[in-house]
Amino acid sequence: MSHPTIGFLDLHRVSQQPAELEFPRSDLLERFHSTGPFHNDVGRTPIEFPFDQLTGQPLVYASLGTIHGNMNKLFHQIAEACTSLDVQLVISLGGSMEGESIPSYPGSPLVVRYAPQIDLLDPAALTITHGGMNTTLECLT
Repeated sequence: MSHPTIGFLDLHRVSQQPAELEFPRSDLLERFHSTGPFHNDVGRTPIEFPFDQLTGQPLVYASLGTIHGNMNKLFHQIAEACTSLDVQLVISLGGSMEGESIPSYPGSPLVVRYAPQIDLLDPAALTITHGGMNTTLECLT
């Protein structure tokens, strides 16, 4: 029994990017589906985080992704900008400054190498991000 060849154009395509974030296009195929974000904790490595150090102040969470180089200067500027606000800043260094000691910043924010991002986004009043798709979609969720 032979099977008909399915061409690439015959396949459905699913994108977790919301249609509102897509460039305006009139040439999307009928079989293109924007679903919006879908993710959960399955497959995520549990990350230890000092939740007991959260003060109850409005939370500002800053993460610039895991693949950027040394972002020390930018993290310093973020911390400096938050010093005059009645907030608690949490900085997740991600992959930046790997191998270096965890730096201290103005205002004594809570600084960690990695943070359980989904757990912090829900109570966060503000997220400062590089705009990567993972963080953007997790913020929308």
